[in-house]
Amino acid sequence: MTLPSTKWERIGLFFVKDFRVVGWIYVIIVIGTTALQYFPDPQLFGDKLVTHYNNFIIFKQSFYHLVAAKDLYAFYWDEYYDLFKYSPTFPILFAPLAILPDFAGLLLWNTLNAGLLFVAVRMLPLKNNTTKIIVLLFIIPELVTAIQNSQSNALMAALIILSFNFFEKDKLLLAALCLTLGLFVKLFALVGASLFLFYPGKPRFVIYLICWCTLFLVLPLVVISPEQLGEQYQHWRAILTADHNSLTEYSIMSWLKIWVGISWSKIWIVGVGALIFCMPFLKLKSFGDQNFRLLFLSSILIWVVIFNH
Repeated sequence: MTLPSTKWERIGLFFVKDFRVVGWIYVIIVIGTTALQYFPDPQLFGDKLVTHYNNFIIFKQSFYHLVAAKDLYAFYWDEYYDLFKYSPTFPILFAPLAILPDFAGLLLWNTLNAGLLFVAVRMLPLKNNTTKIIVLLFIIPELVTAIQNSQSNALMAALIILSFNFFEKDKLLLAALCLTLGLFVKLFALVGASLFLFYPGKPRFVIYLICWCTLFLVLPLVVISPEQLGEQYQHWRAILTADHNSLTEYSIMSWLKIWVGISWSKIWIVGVGALIFCMPFLKLKSFGDQNFRLLFLSSILIWVVIFNH
């Protein structure tokens, strides 16, 4: 083995050999970014003052709106900017953070996002830990961006990766739980459920998934009535439909429109994307190759970003 010959090579080797170093980097990122979100004065957005952790306030207030049987998906301009777009179950899941003071809740929310992603990547079935550490370092810029906006993107990635890890270990109950948690945060987590096609025990997994989904579907009944819950799901469906019809953001639909002037229907573009996504299933003999399954996991993580309007 050739030893590092320069100081910078030795420093580089140090960073890609020790999970503790990367772990401390993640801790510093979470604490520093949370402080930069919480302590600055609110910013003026239009004629409203908005905190730098507006998304966290949306998540927090959704719990109190649900308990009060208010429409989760209405505008609450006196509390925050923008709209709540997650499932009626999400406020219940967020309740432990919602009841805390803002700084404590925000810090724990950011820690959950970064920490779970760190654990998920570290659990990946790769023989070389250096590869995992490089992945953890490589995703830091996007992680910081997500935390700066109190978003759930890191959590969603972590849940999909964790489901893959549990599939690999034949822990189908936990794999189904991770995907269900993701589904009741953002619907596109359902794409991750395609992983089950690679593994034995498919009927068992489907049963687990149905059970978890049923439980999470009715979870808000601990604070509201069945009629009120039905109304919340109707409002959720309406806002998701409006969101789908009006937004393209940074998706491939937006790229096609801006770069080459193509304004095809989202349904057609997503349909083409779905066909491309399903092409690996034509290589049935490759399913037994772990590297092939890892590549498919990568394609899931990319697909839910570029085809998410």
